[in-house]
Amino acid sequence: MARRKRGGGGLQLLGLGVLAALVLTTATRWVREHPGTAAAVAAAVCALGGLIGYLVLRERRLTAERLAERERNIATTDGLRGPDFEEWVARLMRRTGFRSVTVRGGAGDQGADITARAPDGRWTVVQCKRHHPGRPLGSPAVQTFAGPAHKIHKAELAVLIATTRFTAPARRDAALMEVVLIDRDRLAAWATDQVAPRELG
Repeated sequence: MARRKRGGGGLQLLGLGVLAALVLTTATRWVREHPGTAAAVAAAVCALGGLIGYLVLRERRLTAERLAERERNIATTDGLRGPDFEEWVARLMRRTGFRSVTVRGGAGDQGADITARAPDGRWTVVQCKRHHPGRPLGSPAVQTFAGPAHKIHKAELAVLIATTRFTAPARRDAALMEVVLIDRDRLAAWATDQVAPRELG
């Protein structure tokens, strides 16, 4: 078996170091000999960097605006999976004044799909239900959410958001358990007007 040659990596690093030193020395000498040109080049590089930064930020802003415009239609949610719906709601919350919006949905979330600070500062816990519009949610959904939202997550504002409507018993229990219900119609108005329902402050 042929022996490996040792020290090759060290020689390569030494060579790169020497090359870098030569380039730096040459560049420094050139700058000293051509200060005006060097200043012009530096200004041009700064201007180019600024232009690129502006274009990147502008494209991000336009992309966000296009996304927001598309998501004004509640029908957008009909083709979403549960996790995607949570992200959709989180974006809507951010656009309408909520701060520190965090998507927590998944195993072990204990009913808190999203947490945030409401525009008025209240600690907000949200559960998202992506259901078929023809299947209303009943009181068990409210009861299952209310306990953990208030006792575990210490919600000052517990919000249950669904892509369907709620039954009369669900609305009764929500009033008793201090849970704000956002059904499909209210969610559609929120997305269209970009104004959060009054209870969300």
